Amino acid sequence: STLGDGRPLSEEAALAGRMAVGCGASLLMTIFAPQLTGRLVVVSAPPGPSGTVYFLRGEPVYASRIEGEGALLTSLAARGVDTSGHRAEPGVALVSSLVRRRVVQPIPLLEALRDEVRGFVRGLLAATDGTYRFYDDSKFYEYTPLTVVSPFGLLLEHKRRSLQPAELLRLGEALGDRYPSPLPGFANVAPRLRAFTGGEDLG
Repeated sequence: STLGDGRPLSEEAALAGRMAVGCGASLLMTIFAPQLTGRLVVVSAPPGPSGTVYFLRGEPVYASRIEGEGALLTSLAARGVDTSGHRAEPGVALVSSLVRRRVVQPIPLLEALRDEVRGFVRGLLAATDGTYRFYDDSKFYEYTPLTVVSPFGLLLEHKRRSLQPAELLRLGEALGDRYPSPLPGFANVAPRLRAFTGGEDLG
């Protein structure tokens, strides 16, 4: 049997385990902190992702779903790129074929590839069941198109979306108590500053 990217299971994984609630966030940080480079193979039940996301020095840079490259074509179509006449070339990756045949310009293609990475990582953060295996790999970036995505932005977005409004309000109030409130320190000089503040009284 093979991994999500077609490689044999005999390859030794540097990290391996089962997905659970909150596991995706911890896994991202486990890869990011030591700036690992390699492939994270994920197998999860829908709507979670199944496939491979590639990391370069701790940051996700490319994603390949087990379902194939249909999502990339859909993303390109949403950007107004007509790929209806494109035919798959045996032994040639979709991205390479699209570029070689000049079906798509570089910028829309890179944006679509970045969306694929973001979508995969969002699914990873939300996954509650499945398995993961991380394999050290320092060769993939020699033949893989890279679109770097910051894991921090996706982590913050996931945290914000997973909290109820009341919880967000409570956290905001708790953070507010940690910052000093400005006092009327300009009271004595306020009249002399009005010329520089458009007449606004800072006192």
